[in-house]
Amino acid sequence: ILEINAGLFPPSTLDAKGEMVSLTEDASTLENLFRYVYPQRHSDVDLLTFEDLYKLAEAAEKYEVYSAISVCKMRLKQLVEQRPAEVLAYAYKHGYPEIVRLAVSPLLDLPLDEVVTILPARLAIPWKSRRNKVNHLTCRPNPNPLTLCPSFPVSPPSLRTMTRFGDFAPLCSSTPSYPWCNLFYRQLQRTSNTTYLLGPSADPKTAGVGVNPTCFIPPTFTTDATAATPHLGNIANIVACGLSFIITLGLVWLAHRRKAAVGRIELRTLLGLYAVTLPLNAITTGAFLQQGSTALVVLTAIHAGFVAAFFWALLANALVATQVVEDGTLSSLVPYYIFSGLIFGLGTYLSLDVALGATTVIGGPSNPPTSLRSISLFVVLSIWPLACVVIYFALMTYIILNVLHETRPLTYYALSGLLFVLSQLAWFLLGKVLCTASNHRVDGSFLATVLETAAIGVLYLAWRSITEESWDDEAYYPAHSS
Repeated sequence: ILEINAGLFPPSTLDAKGEMVSLTEDASTLENLFRYVYPQRHSDVDLLTFEDLYKLAEAAEKYEVYSAISVCKMRLKQLVEQRPAEVLAYAYKHGYPEIVRLAVSPLLDLPLDEVVTILPARLAIPWKSRRNKVNHLTCRPNPNPLTLCPSFPVSPPSLRTMTRFGDFAPLCSSTPSYPWCNLFYRQLQRTSNTTYLLGPSADPKTAGVGVNPTCFIPPTFTTDATAATPHLGNIANIVACGLSFIITLGLVWLAHRRKAAVGRIELRTLLGLYAVTLPLNAITTGAFLQQGSTALVVLTAIHAGFVAAFFWALLANALVATQVVEDGTLSSLVPYYIFSGLIFGLGTYLSLDVALGATTVIGGPSNPPTSLRSISLFVVLSIWPLACVVIYFALMTYIILNVLHETRPLTYYALSGLLFVLSQLAWFLLGKVLCTASNHRVDGSFLATVLETAAIGVLYLAWRSITEESWDDEAYYPAHSS
């Protein structure tokens, strides 16, 4: 088997005369390597640390295990932005010009002292002496000194594509279970740009939520036998959404029972909208629908619409609290529901257009395709929610301090705002950390759901604290016998 699947090992007919050959690699590296030699499940390089991946790549080159070489090269391309110096050293040593071209550009952004400590001497010395002049890098099949060459252009950092307003690419690669990435995955498929989908993302049957994510939860139907088992998808967030849904329905009922409370109907609608987003959240981040499928795209678009409408409802509740219009009347409820419907339609339409391309203005391919750019969708799903939250808390603070002349309710609102901020930090900052630490089983989405629901619960308590408690249910609305 060794002589068939590895180029360096001698044929079995060779008489070694009892001589033992010691392999210099550690046991873990050899175990991962031999999985590509013998008829068994291959090691999943996405689950390896960079150090273990690098050892495997070097061992595969040394023993000429070409099946492992191909997989390691693909994974190293994905990690070139995070570890450009190490990837450059590997690519230059083994003669892979396309990887060299990818690695040099991000390397120019790193401090010189940091780079020269990582690169081998044959690269570090020329890099240090020529860094300010380097525009091109040569790379041939055999290692050669670093020289200038017109064959591989490398633009300076200022001319390279940077993250722009409306780019979803950084979020889709570094934030596990970010649902709006489902739309851009379909966009890449629709615009025939699937060559930009790398590693597990290249195959919808193994792709998780995201576009070339650095860490993701494998889908329930994955064909990757070495992925974290059992294949339960994003089970933690599914459970969190289920429990949060029940809790939110309980809050809807409690709000309904406060018959004479100011803004009762408006708050009940707000809670109802949040309740609707929870099962959609579980579906769009659950990793049990195939990436690129129409069902996943449509449900993600509906999810986006309800999220946008929810934040309008939040803002509208603050406007109602000012008593500019009387709550619960047609003058309050008609614009409330009309704008909720319009904003829901806008969010849903924009999402469907990005994914399915009904128009070229909004649904046209991102430029460049890897930027995953949509300014309109970014405004609706990121800027609009942020603006609504800021205005809501500003208005409620004004009402509590200057109209009601109270301070205790402000504590509830401050706590609710803090929990919301923590939920976003958990999703965007802890997601990859939890994903890696749990071996791709959970990420920050479940923690974000828990904290968001806690924020909603405290928001209800804040509303309850500023409404007339003396008008509660039984005193003014006695039960009627049937």
